[in-house]
Amino acid sequence: MINLDGLELDESTIAKIKEQNSGLIAESEVEGLRKNRDELLSEKKAAQEKARTIAEEAEAERLKALENSKSYKELSQSLQEKLQALETEKQKVAEMQQQQTIKSTAEELASGLFDGKIAKLVAREMQDRLKFTADGVMVCDNDGKLTAASLKDLSDEFKADPDYQQYLIATKASGGGANTPNTVKPAGGGASNKTLQQMSAAEKVAYLDSKR
Repeated sequence: MINLDGLELDESTIAKIKEQNSGLIAESEVEGLRKNRDELLSEKKAAQEKARTIAEEAEAERLKALENSKSYKELSQSLQEKLQALETEKQKVAEMQQQQTIKSTAEELASGLFDGKIAKLVAREMQDRLKFTADGVMVCDNDGKLTAASLKDLSDEFKADPDYQQYLIATKASGGGANTPNTVKPAGGGASNKTLQQMSAAEKVAYLDSKR
């Protein structure tokens, strides 16, 4: 008897084998051959289906991982942008606070020596001589470089300036022949082409009047 187990044969092939081996192959063996063929086809189909399912699941996992990676990158980038914007805003606020501190310091120093328009002018000049540091407000020279001078030293410097001495509060109060500030703008507008540091005290007062 011919052993046909394990062969994957179609119906026409089985019929041909049966015809060529008439009397040699029992009918039960032919039926077994058909059953074996059906089982093999079923197993093959199940294996193919399983392989397809595994492939689909693997692709789904790959796409999910890719999407998660993309989302993470986008979230990370968005977070970094927000942190950068926050840091920039904090820096702006800090700079504004520093400038306000410098302005307040200059105004306090100037108002202790002068009053009115002169005090405002002196305060503006003093601001150019002050810089905010980790140690607080420090005094600079005319080139903006830090010096060892104190705020009192800066105040004394302006107090000793001949152009300002007649406007000192103490001088004015004593009535020691102090002249009344000239508030007439220089003829030809010459002061308008000068910086505040280049102007005389009288020109600065006139400049303030022209801006009112």
